[in-house]
Amino acid sequence: MVTVLLTNKATSDHHAMPETPEEKTRRFQIELEFVQCLANPWYLHHLAQQEYLKDPAFINYLDYLQYWKRPEYAKFIIYPHALHFLDLLQHPAFRDKLILKKETEAIHQTQYYHWAYYRNPPRTQGAPEVGAQQQQQQQQELANGGPAADGAAQRA
Repeated sequence: MVTVLLTNKATSDHHAMPETPEEKTRRFQIELEFVQCLANPWYLHHLAQQEYLKDPAFINYLDYLQYWKRPEYAKFIIYPHALHFLDLLQHPAFRDKLILKKETEAIHQTQYYHWAYYRNPPRTQGAPEVGAQQQQQQQQELANGGPAADGAAQRA
């Protein structure tokens, strides 16, 4: 239902009456929710199965939604992958692949590993644990009354 409402909005803008503040707020909320749904590869797969991604009006609507990448709108996006997928949906080859379950699984797995390891990449064997070493050094200096202890005393 949301998709139908949104597609109608995108195709009827030039005939629309001026929106009330309440209507603008409602449209903002609906479009924000829809854009964030695009972060879910399985939702994209569903759209492909239902052939929305072959509908020129729907593709135009996705193009219209590009305004969400502007900073004044992007700050409301909780799932930044949604904006990446919004870009990818502009490419017919990407849209065509979404109908395949295997491709969607690969996208989902890539997304999962990005979330899991982006901030905490897996350590390679034998790589120094710099953060742990620094923390140990600071603890030793604090215990021995060294430079870290002096800095702590100055901050207190």
